[in-house]
Amino acid sequence: MKSLKQKIIQNLENSINEKEMDLLEKAFEFAEKSHSEQKRKSGEPFVNHPLRVALTISQMKLGINAVIASVLHDVVEDCEIPISEIKSQFNDEVSFLVNGLTKVNKIKYTACKKEDDTIEKENFRNMILAMAKDLRIILIKLADRLDNMKTLWPLGPKKKRKKSLETLEILAPLAYRLGMSDIGAQLEDLAFPYVYEKEYKLTKK
Repeated sequence: MKSLKQKIIQNLENSINEKEMDLLEKAFEFAEKSHSEQKRKSGEPFVNHPLRVALTISQMKLGINAVIASVLHDVVEDCEIPISEIKSQFNDEVSFLVNGLTKVNKIKYTACKKEDDTIEKENFRNMILAMAKDLRIILIKLADRLDNMKTLWPLGPKKKRKKSLETLEILAPLAYRLGMSDIGAQLEDLAFPYVYEKEYKLTKK
């Protein structure tokens, strides 16, 4: 069975040159070293998560810098690596994308209590789009959330519901707006059981 890194390389090998391949290999090593002491709640090595995100992005044909940024997307936020190091080790575009993702991840969604909060939700989506400044940042964010939703089970009930609510109300509609209907549908399916538990059980029956 091929490793995540091998699958990413296979998706890119016909579209990138030797210098870009070297930079990708460097990103793998950088992420593995940065996340070496970290594990996810499930117990798996943390680095598997950014590699899965990068695999999804490699399938979208967004270019080598987007894939490298996906590999490195958590190192600033979770490993306290300064963005200046990303810039010096890689390039301006990679550091721009990683920095954009770090900023977008800091936006915290609070569900409205009103019955009709459509405008508030739309404003929040627009704020994410405005802060991102580059469509690739949003697509990496969606790939990131998709993988997180697939591995949500070890979290506590409150955290699972909070992440699922944001996914259902903000990120899935954002995916549809951007024409990523497959990702939007997957996000909805993964979030539904945690937000509407009773309805999910009835549907399952």
